[in-house]
Amino acid sequence: MDNPSGSDDTAKATIEKERPDVNVIVLPEGSSVTRDLRFDRVRVFVNQQNQVVQVPRVA
Repeated sequence: MDNPSGSDDTAKATIEKERPDVNVIVLPEGSSVTRDLRFDRVRVFVNQQNQVVQVPRVA
């Protein structure tokens, strides 16, 4: 994803298309998450307007 300010639906669809092997999880920014490293998971953090606030990455 080149533009981290896109919508969560667009981000999730793009990631799922490009990486069908990962589980995409959309979370509100500031959410508590586990610190375990998983190569089959991508977290997408969004603000209250459902805009992506940071570049999604495998983790």
